[in-house]
Amino acid sequence: MQCLVLAGGLGTRMKSVAGEKPKALLPLGSLTFIDVQLQWLKILGVTDVVMALGHGGEKIAEHIEKVQSDKKYPQVNYSYDGPELLGTGGAIRKALHMLSSDFIVTYGDTVLFLDVRALKKSHADGGKPITMAILKNKDIGDKSNIVMKEGKILSYDKFNITPEMDHIDYGMSLVNKKYFEKNAPAAGVFDYAQVLTAAVKKEQVTPFLVTRWFQEVGSPDGYKKLEELLRSYSFDLKKMAADLI
Repeated sequence: MQCLVLAGGLGTRMKSVAGEKPKALLPLGSLTFIDVQLQWLKILGVTDVVMALGHGGEKIAEHIEKVQSDKKYPQVNYSYDGPELLGTGGAIRKALHMLSSDFIVTYGDTVLFLDVRALKKSHADGGKPITMAILKNKDIGDKSNIVMKEGKILSYDKFNITPEMDHIDYGMSLVNKKYFEKNAPAAGVFDYAQVLTAAVKKEQVTPFLVTRWFQEVGSPDGYKKLEELLRSYSFDLKKMAADLI
């Protein structure tokens, strides 16, 4: 299974903690966040990762190349935004030539608690071009952005929140490459959420329900909580996966 990790953001909320260091290189014990995320993805069943990089991308790639030979990582390749950030959608478009016919998309600041193999099966069974992991949160942790009824996503919009929304996108989806090519903007800066919103309106998205809130390093509080969780497992990611997946 192939996964595109969107890790090109500026990480403005983490300036007080990370300074100019990319979020991916924040320390977690003897590891960095990207070490944790890549090892976690391999435990979940991902065999091949494409890192979509922007801010600090060269530093992230340099770090990965130093340590990935120990085989704790999936195979890793890189796609760079270039002089200007492309947004999450533009970064996917830039990396398409490196991606398989169906690929996972996730973000470079999260640790997600879901069974990737089950996500893949749901995608195959659903028969739609996109499968989106979602969580019923009722505004807990973050603002809900999905209306779901009777097992069907009725609306998704991360920019225009309505009172009926009680689920949230979990930060991982499985996407058909040809569908993205045909339905995303042909060029320029755009957000991946635009593609997802349009796909939901066309009834082209299968929901994949998860039940456990994710961990992240997108905020100082999230970074602290992830470190606490990892320390509670003595940084044994396989043991953590056995308990939490």
